[in-house]
Amino acid sequence: MPVKDIEKASPEKLKEAYEQDYKTEAERRDHVHTQVIKIVNKTQTIGGISYPVIDLTTLIAKGCKKVVDFLLDRFQVAGVRPDTPFHKNEEAKYIISTDGYRFVEYNVIGGGMRLIYDSKKDYLFLSSHYSTPALIVASGAGSAESVSLLKMGMNIAGKPPGYFHLLTRNTC
Repeated sequence: MPVKDIEKASPEKLKEAYEQDYKTEAERRDHVHTQVIKIVNKTQTIGGISYPVIDLTTLIAKGCKKVVDFLLDRFQVAGVRPDTPFHKNEEAKYIISTDGYRFVEYNVIGGGMRLIYDSKKDYLFLSSHYSTPALIVASGAGSAESVSLLKMGMNIAGKPPGYFHLLTRNTC
């Protein structure tokens, strides 16, 4: 079910909506992940794969700061999946690689929502129930959301500030 007034939705309502699984095309189309992708309405091709983009700067510009705050808060507390820390990319939704340790998988938000980190190319994806991975970026250089992604680089990969340079430049 879509989130009504997504711009005003509480963190609890957003969490509940993101946790909703979908089994049909109609449910996928109405899922909050798809709503957010449609608000941004950008794509980027990486390694021959076209990804929808969730640009945090664009979301804020379109009145969805609560969504951005929710996502960044959830990203900050994401934990590596204990049973399956590495995404094997068996569905070929990410760049094809023979490196089984390339894609690190994090539990985020709940339900089937995953944060996937490409350790070779420094890309970050939000995946919804094993479909529709979206590239996470913040195109506003120096913006609060851009700085938050830079700090995440230290938390996720133990890397110095500036590590997510690809995520915080205007790549779309």
